[in-house]
Amino acid sequence: MTTTVAPPVTAPPTTSYARRPVKGHRNYLGGFFGWVWLAIIILPVYYVVITSFKDQGAYFAENPLAPPGPPTFTAYQEVIEAGIGRYFLNSVIVTIGAVVPLVLFSFLASYAIVRGDSRLLRFSRTLFLLGLAIPAQATIVPLYLIITRIQMYDSLGALILPYIAFGIPLTVLILCNFIRDVPRELFE
Repeated sequence: MTTTVAPPVTAPPTTSYARRPVKGHRNYLGGFFGWVWLAIIILPVYYVVITSFKDQGAYFAENPLAPPGPPTFTAYQEVIEAGIGRYFLNSVIVTIGAVVPLVLFSFLASYAIVRGDSRLLRFSRTLFLLGLAIPAQATIVPLYLIITRIQMYDSLGALILPYIAFGIPLTVLILCNFIRDVPRELFE
């Protein structure tokens, strides 16, 4: 009878977090184009910020990319006096008013389509997919006529309802794929 001796257990080698030498060569060309791309992205942002601190006379008289001599806040004052708070509130109302019902309705429809066994539910999924084939630009004139006939012109509801209608097909498609991946036990 022979006995085998197991090799001694050794601790795994410790890895130091010191900087390791770079293997191969550096990609100088990629780095150069990365910096060029960063300049392309940053330049418009810089231009907008610098321009916002200039008055109108300095904007037309000086170099557009030069920093302003004495920075002024007149542009910000004019924007605040023009009522940007109301415009921001309108944006918040339209966003919340469109997103909440859109997600709620789409989730309920997606759950019924994925977990249901009816032919009608499978057909409704096809109808939602067909909704993706209708371009929003093709419905602008009929949508305008409908909104003016129901006297919703110049109201926030005239924005919210079309956003919901045009968002439902894509949201149902995305949520159907999500719900299909969730096990049935989690829903129980």
